[in-house]
Amino acid sequence: MCVYQKISKVMADLSKIGIGKNQKNKFQNYNYRGIDDLYEVMAKVLAENKLVILPRMEERQENIRKSHDGKTVKDVIIKMVYELVDAEEPESKLEIPIFNEAFDNSDKATNKALSACYKYLCFQLFAIPLSGDDSEKDDIEITQEEPKVKTMSDVQVNHVAKMLDDSKSC
Repeated sequence: MCVYQKISKVMADLSKIGIGKNQKNKFQNYNYRGIDDLYEVMAKVLAENKLVILPRMEERQENIRKSHDGKTVKDVIIKMVYELVDAEEPESKLEIPIFNEAFDNSDKATNKALSACYKYLCFQLFAIPLSGDDSEKDDIEITQEEPKVKTMSDVQVNHVAKMLDDSKSC
């Protein structure tokens, strides 16, 4: 069995479960899907299907900004590459790059970006059924101009082309 077949099996299992917004942000009064909820569901399904997800951070950029009220805010942009490996046939693997950004006024901007990368990798790759709007509410207003960020389209286009070529061997 190849890694694409394992992904399909994980998708089938997750299509029966879904992940709802079970956590509550009491300060801003909205529900959200916590990373712990995702880990709880994914750990079991991935283990049952013998599919491994190996994370690797390839890039990290940190900017210090000022919020509208003068507080220091960290803005972190990361590029993660997730390697999906068929545990029964380790030579069958797939690499997926994903970018994310997070703000925090303490020491958790990188943790937030890491969590978001994994969440959206899983949601999009495995087409996990979600309930409710998945938008995140954020009240951080930045007073400094945003830095220019390179487009990801060339990287993504090349990666998708490679994935399609690799999939022909399944």
